[in-house]
Amino acid sequence: PFVEPDLSGLFEDPLDGIDIDPDSVPGALAETPVQNDALRWALIFGIVGIMFVLAMFGLGTRVAWNWGMGELDERSKMWAKTHRLAGWARLGGRHSETPREWSRRVGKAVDQEAAALQLSEAFEEARYGRPDLVRIDEADAETSYKSLRAALLAKLTRRKPKKK
Repeated sequence: PFVEPDLSGLFEDPLDGIDIDPDSVPGALAETPVQNDALRWALIFGIVGIMFVLAMFGLGTRVAWNWGMGELDERSKMWAKTHRLAGWARLGGRHSETPREWSRRVGKAVDQEAAALQLSEAFEEARYGRPDLVRIDEADAETSYKSLRAALLAKLTRRKPKKK
């Protein structure tokens, strides 16, 4: 037969009925607990300081990346940023190259010929074309820039880009 155990004494306080006089307890047990506020504040300031440094690094990187491009239109900014990345990847432009020649050479080097050619056409259209004639819309130009940027960053970090 099933015997139900008696659990009534399981949760009783073992010190129940014992009086402890704080004056009779020696040492650290008799002292009131001390909270170390200096350590807590140092930890808080340390975390805030690290977050501040990371935020300033991110802001500085963004300012450096966009430095000198304030007066350019969006397509020219994308073109300049691509040139900047290509230079870092040792694919910089030559003085005698046209935008299309440069884009073909760089596109072949990073296996993004179509994107590089479309970006160069968008740049040429913005730089040399009539303002009322738009063949490549902004979304296509930005898509080309992003895929070329990813390929150049992959080359810069010596990785293979993901194929879409």
